[in-house]
Amino acid sequence: MRVATWLVVTMLMLASVPAWAQEEERPVNFNFGGGYTATLGEAGKSIGNGYNFGAGLRVNLLPKIGVQVEYMVHSLAQQTVSIPVALVAFGTTTNKDFSSDARLRVVSVNAVLKPAGGGRTKSAPYLLVGGGIYWRPVEVSTPAVGHVKDYCNPAWYLCFPTGWVAVDSVVGERTTRDYGVDVGAGIDFKIREGKAAVYIEARYHYVFGPQILDGDGTSHGRATGHYLPINMGLRF
Repeated sequence: MRVATWLVVTMLMLASVPAWAQEEERPVNFNFGGGYTATLGEAGKSIGNGYNFGAGLRVNLLPKIGVQVEYMVHSLAQQTVSIPVALVAFGTTTNKDFSSDARLRVVSVNAVLKPAGGGRTKSAPYLLVGGGIYWRPVEVSTPAVGHVKDYCNPAWYLCFPTGWVAVDSVVGERTTRDYGVDVGAGIDFKIREGKAAVYIEARYHYVFGPQILDGDGTSHGRATGHYLPINMGLRF
């Protein structure tokens, strides 16, 4: 997989970075940030990419080793899939658009390896490996029509006249709670004389999804998740 290859190469490059002059660092750091989330694999055909934000805490156990706990929320863009639909049972079908509205919430625990050590260096690369719990709600809807009576709402600055209007009909929704693993790399750029840092990070997430069964109990595969968030934030 290209993502895994890229991460391995990045880790090897970071592991070869020489250390700068070392000074004692804080025992605990807090971080918050956000960025872009790419949905990879087969799921990327039905769920879009999006954005994320999160916050975490890192405990620096040794100059080159730490543990990071983090909570992240990912909002993924709608992706449209065309599905054959018949207006009557067993009738002629035509393709109709179905859209997904998906999100991702993650609580993760990662080991942090800092090849150049900690301290107030000008830049400090690091590697992460760990896992967590993933909550993945999804809602699928399709365009429909509905009849509305006169309605006005000052907060929307408009009124609806009586008549037929386009609406979204929700055809299914589900939330799964799954376990997964992640691996990534990043770099801290120290600011304010080493009291804080701006970080850039990329991390690959693999989620062990549930088996998807239809009404007859036939399996249609697993809802495995592959995500690659690329983030920027502040650590202090």
